[in-house]
Amino acid sequence: ERWGCLDDNFAYIIKSIFDSKMQEAGFNPDSFLSWAKRRGKIECDAQGRRTKSKWLNGSGVRCVWLKRTENEGEFSDMDEKDALPF
Repeated sequence: ERWGCLDDNFAYIIKSIFDSKMQEAGFNPDSFLSWAKRRGKIECDAQGRRTKSKWLNGSGVRCVWLKRTENEGEFSDMDEKDALPF
């Protein structure tokens, strides 16, 4: 099962899989993407949509472009502004 791909800057997650996995975990994908957009955690397309096209296996696919951090995999304290809204 392929969910998307990674590079040094982004995790590219296929939108339909992102939605499915978020719902399975009990989260609203649209609410999360709104929060992530406000916090600059995702890259948006020129029209302001919360997804962008990405070429995967020779096909253009709508993906969530989740920004990766330099400290990924490390634990750190979160500022209150970075906390999820629930």
